[in-house]
Amino acid sequence: MTLPEKALLTFQETCEFLQIKASRLRTAIFRKEIPFIKIGRLLRFDPKDLKEWIERLKQNNGN
Repeated sequence: MTLPEKALLTFQETCEFLQIKASRLRTAIFRKEIPFIKIGRLLRFDPKDLKEWIERLKQNNGN
């Protein structure tokens, strides 16, 4: 998996990176299932944290 060059991703960039709909990402944020950074009212996502999160999901699914 290739990480984006930017240090932090926006909400829309994260949707594109994970290839999920905005509604699914909103749900994951609300349930605190996905790592995010809150800067004031803005949400940002660290690509390294997202990659680690994906790896944990793989391990939890027995892969």
